[in-house]
Amino acid sequence: MIIAERRICRLLIFSLLLRVKLKWRLYMKKRLSIFLIFVLLFSLSSTTVASALPNKSELPGLYAAEDGDMFILQSEDRDATIITNDTHHSMTVSIKYSHNPDTVYQWYISDYPMPFEPSSSAFWTDIIAYAEDHISQAEEIIFVSNTPSEMHNSIQPFSSAGADIYPQLVKYVGTSPFEDIIRYSTTMDGNTVRVYEDMRFEVRFSQNKSWSTAVFVSTLITSVLGLIVTNTIVQAICTAFNVVVSVYASIAAGSMNCYTCTAIFSRYVNVNSSEYPYNMTIRTVSYEAYEDASPSSTRRAEIDSGSRTTSYNKSESYYQNCYAQALDGYNVYKSVGPRS
Repeated sequence: MIIAERRICRLLIFSLLLRVKLKWRLYMKKRLSIFLIFVLLFSLSSTTVASALPNKSELPGLYAAEDGDMFILQSEDRDATIITNDTHHSMTVSIKYSHNPDTVYQWYISDYPMPFEPSSSAFWTDIIAYAEDHISQAEEIIFVSNTPSEMHNSIQPFSSAGADIYPQLVKYVGTSPFEDIIRYSTTMDGNTVRVYEDMRFEVRFSQNKSWSTAVFVSTLITSVLGLIVTNTIVQAICTAFNVVVSVYASIAAGSMNCYTCTAIFSRYVNVNSSEYPYNMTIRTVSYEAYEDASPSSTRRAEIDSGSRTTSYNKSESYYQNCYAQALDGYNVYKSVGPRS
């Protein structure tokens, strides 16, 4: 009996919190609708200067570059990016080491003395060895990372970055934010049980990286390499900074903002058309985005379309099973009784 009472108490508290969420959502509905009109119009007038980089499938990590190739290597102890000009046998080499991840060493090699064979993996590992043998000639670039405080890690919809990112989220997620869409409806013991779905966007500032001297494109790419390398992260960075993947391209001293961009899908259950949510499950779809944060920059923030991750507060199978959600919600309804 005591256990049952505690369970009902917990359900009441959880349901009260969800009810507060619904009232806040109704407050934001008009503002969000106006904003979506703005960002969708903005997306129609914006253009992207960088196109997708073709992957040279014969060698993992090898991509096409302007008049040459780009090779990205990741290992436990180092990350490296090399961009070549095949005509002049010149290249930029950028390496960072796991024990010192905020420092990138960069080289410009104008006349590489070894045979130029980009299709061979040994060619690229030999370049890294050659650069490391000439470590005294490298330029040391220090990236200063600043993370936000807890109260300053959200981007408001009408900010510059928000205006850039929201229409891109619409494109990659495949829909604009929405509210109160009926996904499932049934009758249980004469009661109407429905599963509704909402979706909203959330863009959070994750960190700022700054550097005090000009860097090669390969160096900026190396500074942000994560666990998974895709050509889309290169495309996003180059578009944000209006540069091409080239030996001769460089980026002046400045800084870069990084964002985490999320679409939050919420499914909730009500009974007999009440606004009271008797059950809720959540799916999130997230991307990373980058922005040239230099004061003189007019470039827009760019999403890395290949950084997509999807997560669930329960499980994917449960999120897709509307009947299970409805049944669980109805069981809560039977436990706590009708709520308005």
